[in-house]
Amino acid sequence: RFSAPQGLAADGQGGLLVVETNNQKIKRISASGEVSVLLDMARLPTSIDASGRQTRYADPAQVAAGHDGSVYVAAQQMAWTDSVGSGADQGVQTPESWVVLRVGADGTTTVFANPLKQSGPPLDPGKVAGGLVIDRRGELWLADRTRCAIRGIDGNGHISTAVESFTRPDGSPCRG
Repeated sequence: RFSAPQGLAADGQGGLLVVETNNQKIKRISASGEVSVLLDMARLPTSIDASGRQTRYADPAQVAAGHDGSVYVAAQQMAWTDSVGSGADQGVQTPESWVVLRVGADGTTTVFANPLKQSGPPLDPGKVAGGLVIDRRGELWLADRTRCAIRGIDGNGHISTAVESFTRPDGSPCRG
């Protein structure tokens, strides 16, 4: 049933949410043990800019359940460039940043927080998200693994930096 489950969270209804990065899916295990697909990342639409560059969302890493029945998914925003016009299967995919997607109680999926599209001072986000949790107030917290930072995300999707380290324990910089 599962292929390399990675993230795990309680859904607030007696069930579990499971991230399957390899399959690009978020699955729900109900309190009675039934397994269903909540989100299939491969089915999310892509956007295409004027240069033909596509933006896709992939590689879900972590999941958290909101108090209102919403589910939040930390994933990667990928730039997809078709190589030599030979079709999508021949393209090059490059990670740009982490993003947080919101799956509403009605199943609608939207980009909730994207550090590359936020107004205000640049965040210099990393490409890989670590843990994702929701506190009692409903604020999301994300571990930005690449940048060694803890990011707060408010109810409007605005991202702030709570704590940032500039070096790893081994002394190497957190900038890549």
